[in-house]
Parts: sequence; C-alpha cells; structure tokens
Amino acid sequence: MKNRDNRGDISWVRARVIEFDSSNRTVTVKFVDSGHPEHISLADVRTLEPQFLHLPLQAFECSLAGVAPMNSISWSLDESKCFAEIVGDGKDFVASVRPRTCTGTDACQVTLRTLDECEGQEGPDVGEAMIAKGFARRAWDGDLKEGTKICPG
Repeated sequence: MKNRDNRGDISWVRARVIEFDSSNRTVTVKFVDSGHPEHISLADVRTLEPQFLHLPLQAFECSLAGVAPMNSISWSLDESKCFAEIVGDGKDFVASVRPRTCTGTDACQVTLRTLDECEGQEGPDVGEAMIAKGFARRAWDGDLKEGTKICPG
C-alpha cells in the first residue's frame, strides 16, 4: 500500500485488506507491521511482490492478561479512556507475553507495565491499575464469555 511519511516522501508498506467498498472504490486495511487500520483509496493498493511474502509480520494482536471489561462483553468509553490515560503518549512499556495463548488467530495475552524512564525500573501493571481504578475486573482463562473484546480501545 502507498504511504506518505512526515516529510511527504512516498513508500510502500504491507497491509491486509479487511473490507472493500465497491461503490466508493475504497478499502479498509490493517497494517501488518504496525497493527493499525486505515481507510484508503483502492488506487493506493498493490499486490505484494512474491519475494516479500516470506517476511514475518512485525506486529501481532494482543490483549491485557488477566483483565476483562466490567460488563464482561465490551470495553465502555470510560474504560477505554482510562486505558488511554494510563498508557498515554510517549510512555515506555515492558510487555511479558504469555506464549501458550499465542495460537492461530487468537490474540496473545500480555502483561503490560509502564517503565520508569529515569530509573529504568518496571512500574505498575496496566491491567492492575485499571482494576484499582474500577475500570476493569480480574479475569482468568475460561472466565471470558465468547465475543468478549479483550483490549480496551
């Protein structure tokens, strides 16, 4: 897919088409190396060259381990805002992946901790902070109902 950087230079990036709107000739794509979605013109999409098919993805879907939305189904706007406030722009994190949950298309579960930039020490667990503020509940394997969106936002 065609992409413009901050200087206006054009480069090509890898993305997966999620949705196609034939009436507007647009697609919704998910960037496979950063994970974010975007709505773009079909004119900015090309087929990936075969020599790039073997390259591993640089992003994978993940969720916070051990927490779930208060209503057990989806994150509310307030819960999502709490998550955004905790993770904030420009903060550094340490993520510990639970490998046994990384199978197929399932989201990998991670423990996410803020990193104290001055001391290089791990700070509070993001999920635990959300629980302490009343914007998430504790959840264990098998505790989540089918269809639960695990990541806020």
